[in-house]
Amino acid sequence: MAKKKTELTKIKLDDAYNHIKALKEKFTKTEFASVIETNKQNLGGRISNNGSLSFDEIKLLLKYLTNEELSDNSFYEKLSQTINPVKSENELKEIKSSVEDDFAELNVRGEVAISCGYGTVVYNENVTGKCCVPRKTLREYGASISSTEVVYAQGDSMSPEIKSGDALLVDTSQIDVIDGVVYTFNYDGQSMCKRLQKIGKDIKAIPSNPLFDPFIIDPTCQFNIVGRVVGFIRPVL
Repeated sequence: MAKKKTELTKIKLDDAYNHIKALKEKFTKTEFASVIETNKQNLGGRISNNGSLSFDEIKLLLKYLTNEELSDNSFYEKLSQTINPVKSENELKEIKSSVEDDFAELNVRGEVAISCGYGTVVYNENVTGKCCVPRKTLREYGASISSTEVVYAQGDSMSPEIKSGDALLVDTSQIDVIDGVVYTFNYDGQSMCKRLQKIGKDIKAIPSNPLFDPFIIDPTCQFNIVGRVVGFIRPVL
């Protein structure tokens, strides 16, 4: 059952204000009142009466703390657990980025070229930027918001399905091979993108482009799944 806006929690207004004031210099009660969408007079009266935060007010505080980059602390965690008491640790991490914000900020590894060809050696896997993607889209793709990253395709072995230059959305939490699903993986020192198929104990890598031959992963070579390609971003020219 959804919590009503007026339903109160056990977190006192005065305690909440003092916690945020300790996190942010010069945080005033006027600003606090604005964050929880009330006025200073109303806030003062509620604090005098030992009042508590409502569930919706906690959501507003979570959003504010996230926007101010003040989410890495025990008070933020306490607020999260108050409105989501049965959430797992991983689910709380996903809530942390916005609490109802529309976009997720994904790491971009712009110096990683995922080969859609015969293989590309990975030289640098550092995060080179950020990319905002609608959370709704990631959920519809079945992707973990906290584990999805952006890398770039290079080559045309997966064309026309995936073209060179496409920004691939890779969910690094999905590393178990499912037949017919596209993955990025490291194979014999090279980074690749192919559709994978299980054949008994073997794994077959299948290009989409008929000009490229499929191949069986050699079990004597280094091989590890980076993640499942859940989608991609392509400019319209």
